[in-house]
Amino acid sequence: MILEDLDARCFLCGAEHGAFDTGRRLCRCVHPQGFPSSELACYASILPEPRSYSVEALPSLWASEPVDVFALGPSPETGETGPTVPASGERDRPGAGPYPFRTDLLARDQNLRCGNTIVHRSTALEDVTGFEQVHVLNMSAYRWTSTLKDPRSWAIVNTALLHGVTELAVWTAGNAGLSLGKIAYVANRRLSPERRIQVHAIVDNDVAPEIRTRLKLWQCEVLDIFRRDKPVLNPAEIRGLVAARLKRSRRTLDEGTYWDVTDGWDGVGLLMYRYLAAQIVRDMIGNGRSGDRARSLVVVLPVGTGDLLMGFYLGALDCERAGLIGKGDWRIIGVMPQGANILHNIRRRSIPESPDDRTGTARADDDVPVMPKLTSTYTPLAPCLAHLDKSQAVDFLTVSGLDQLRAGKHVLAGGVDEGLACEPSALAAFAALPQVYARLRERALENRSWRYQSSARVLVVNSGLGVLGREEEAFLRRVNGE
Repeated sequence: MILEDLDARCFLCGAEHGAFDTGRRLCRCVHPQGFPSSELACYASILPEPRSYSVEALPSLWASEPVDVFALGPSPETGETGPTVPASGERDRPGAGPYPFRTDLLARDQNLRCGNTIVHRSTALEDVTGFEQVHVLNMSAYRWTSTLKDPRSWAIVNTALLHGVTELAVWTAGNAGLSLGKIAYVANRRLSPERRIQVHAIVDNDVAPEIRTRLKLWQCEVLDIFRRDKPVLNPAEIRGLVAARLKRSRRTLDEGTYWDVTDGWDGVGLLMYRYLAAQIVRDMIGNGRSGDRARSLVVVLPVGTGDLLMGFYLGALDCERAGLIGKGDWRIIGVMPQGANILHNIRRRSIPESPDDRTGTARADDDVPVMPKLTSTYTPLAPCLAHLDKSQAVDFLTVSGLDQLRAGKHVLAGGVDEGLACEPSALAAFAALPQVYARLRERALENRSWRYQSSARVLVVNSGLGVLGREEEAFLRRVNGE
């Protein structure tokens, strides 16, 4: 599917590829970079590039009339205020923000909203971590699944409606499929039969039965990966799974109405994260003097396939290129669980063939993280993330089960003032804060190691509280002492 409103550009070499084509995502420059030729069909390096996009035009965190999907800063009642930005013009009206799609049909035709993520300060986390300021990007505030997948799904469904797409395929651990399924379920109630959207959720064998049931209840078609010798499917193989399912009802797959929107392949979800990141970084850093350490920001976020991390990197880079922040004003740290994660795929430039290839050293059961939404061992964005890793443009950290448990006890039981709604996978970023503190303190204090307080400003991303399996529920009960 070609999205005429977006350009296509290779993240690695900068080559332009005309209008963004969701089915043409790999640039030739990836071929000599060490990825096995048999796996090249699994990767993407060509990303969407907006044509008329200005960081300055993004809505303000403190706009008096919030723009749907975008972030909101604290209200004046909390004592945390930013610059006063009066509502004026098109960009401050709900539903009129800059999106990866031309028209918000869900808002215009069905009066639906995605909701907003919230940025707020956590003094409790400041007390226990030693950072001067800790802010939380709280994505549990979105309306549909209370996760980071909602703004992505909002962009996907709007784009699908604009282009007449009726079959969406998504490889999911739960939240991505459920977010798409719920939005499509509600939108379908007011669409004619020929325009209704069917979500095909491809799931691995380790996806919990409870999650499969929830997906089915929201009318997703749940497709199991049949082959045991094929841990990763490329887009052509996913298309084959969907085609096989359609044949059961004597239907054929129409390429013109089909779209694979698995993380890393859809494009518009990454662009939505990029807009959100640019808005947040601009308002949290750009209002201070460039190079002022008090205004610099460290963003700590969870990494599954890396879609969110790539979006934040590109959004911060947009702010830097626009001259709104300085080159040393920001740092991004991606956090993933020890064991099964995408680091093998990124650093060894190959997809692990068995659990033994991806888990590293053995650990006690108590130290195994419960983070099923982050345990992907493959990402389509591996070439892009490998470039960021090698150039040290971002940092990657891993956390243990004990790190996760400690973080849960601090974060989930904070009460009405400080408590956060987090699923176990969302605790990754919070679990990494002691490691982040140690790294920043070592660099900044040099021979003043006796000081506890760090001058760093940290933004921690809470990716939300979505659909849970039995193991995740058990972990949360353990954290809460039940």
